[in-house]
Amino acid sequence: MLVFAITGYSGTGKTTLVESIVRELDFQGYTVITVKSSQHEPREGEGTDTWKHQQAGAMESFFRGPSNRGKPLKEIVNNFVSDFIIIEGMKTSPIPKFWCIGDSQVGDTIPVDVKAIISWDASRVEDKYGIPILDSENIEQIVSIIRREAIDLDQLEI
Repeated sequence: MLVFAITGYSGTGKTTLVESIVRELDFQGYTVITVKSSQHEPREGEGTDTWKHQQAGAMESFFRGPSNRGKPLKEIVNNFVSDFIIIEGMKTSPIPKFWCIGDSQVGDTIPVDVKAIISWDASRVEDKYGIPILDSENIEQIVSIIRREAIDLDQLEI
C-alpha cells in the first residue's frame, strides 16, 4: 500500500482536497483507505471528516487521535488492503505530503517531505521553496504527484 499525506493548518482545505483525491483515485481504478489524524478525540457519524472521506469513495476511513496515537499506522489499517492510504494530517511525519495553505501565503517554514504547496489561488503565492505551487482544483496534477511520490507503508516506522 502506498502512503501520502495531506497536511496544513485548520481551515486550509485539507478535507476537501482529500475528498477530491479519493474521488480521482477511485475514478482511475485505485482503491483508497484514508486516515484522519487529529489532536482531538473523534466525533462519530454524519458530517465528520472520516464520514466525508467515505462518501467520496474511500473503502475505509480510520481516525488516529490521542487514544491510539502510539499505535503504528500498520496496526490502524491492519486487516485492510488497498492501493493507497491517504492521510489527512501528520504534518511532522516522514511521509511525502502536500502542504495546504488555503488563501494564505506560504510562511517562513514548511514541514519536511513536502512535494507541493496547495493553494486556493496559486497565482497569488510567492514561490519561496522551489517546489510546485498548485491550485487545489488541479486534481489531475495533484494525483499524478501522489502516484509518483507516495511511499510503501512497509518503509514507515510510524
